[in-house]
Amino acid sequence: MNRELRGLLAEAGYARALDADVWRGILVIRNAGAVPPPAGVPPESGQKDFKLLLLDRGGRATHFARCGASADHLFRRENGILAALCAHPALARTIPHTRSACSRSIRLQLTAYIPGRSFADIVRRQSAAQWARSASEILETSEAMTRCAEEVLPDLRAAGDTVPLADEAASRLELLAGAGIPAPILDALRTALGSVPPLRRRLQHGDLWAGNVLRFKGSWWLIDFAEFGHAQVPMYDVFLFVHFTWLMLDVAAVRDDWADASRHVVRAAAGRMGLSPRDVAASMIYYLVHMAAYRLRHGAHYVDRAPFLRAILSAAESLLAGTCLESLALPWEHGTA
Repeated sequence: MNRELRGLLAEAGYARALDADVWRGILVIRNAGAVPPPAGVPPESGQKDFKLLLLDRGGRATHFARCGASADHLFRRENGILAALCAHPALARTIPHTRSACSRSIRLQLTAYIPGRSFADIVRRQSAAQWARSASEILETSEAMTRCAEEVLPDLRAAGDTVPLADEAASRLELLAGAGIPAPILDALRTALGSVPPLRRRLQHGDLWAGNVLRFKGSWWLIDFAEFGHAQVPMYDVFLFVHFTWLMLDVAAVRDDWADASRHVVRAAAGRMGLSPRDVAASMIYYLVHMAAYRLRHGAHYVDRAPFLRAILSAAESLLAGTCLESLALPWEHGTA
């Protein structure tokens, strides 16, 4: 094993790191690229690190390690976020304990292994009603986590307590225009975003889908904080969680019970945040614009953009046909996902 990496594992708390046979306890579970990355890899690319599963001397998993370049400022940001969150007493059963270490060329993030089940596996066996109960619990857990984050990481919040949605989406709408989205579609979205007053900023997990949620000993555990805090529009996580469930299960236009369950989860979350139906619909449009633009960014060519572009078109076409904003349906209910 690389001596530099071994030293970082020891510094971060992996007890077996200095054993002569340490390599017997390390499994490479994702090798997306060399560290440091070769020249020409864009900073937003996901193809630039590797991940390890670490075992104790009895062969039991104890830690999950992610290794990236020491100069990767986004990875450094994530390390700082996790260090602050896992130290908060209220999050002891929400965020796995995480430590980091850094050398001249390698940055290591060492996370306690949670031997639970991924919600991505659980949800495939759930009915719509069961999913709605689980989803509400997960979203309430995430909301409690973000309240703690606002307490211990106040600098993550952008300037101002409120966020004007049209201003927040402006650069992303420009990106969509450059990708060929027709001007009438973008104008409809822009008008809808500008029709509600600025909303209270709320930090969002940013990648809250079933694969980033674990169930262990009666608690929901949240992982993967690379996108945490980049989105600060309320309901972003709610729409991402609901939408990605439809994408993962391919339930669009199949069963009305999933549409009912999805609307119930959205309404319940909006009620907890004190948002009006117009606020919720505008937040949903922001989510769609953000996600579509995110998938059009440089370095994201490997991600399927079509479902998000179809959802944007569906929402805008409904508005252009005269649907009032507060009556806008979830655009993936009708086969657009």
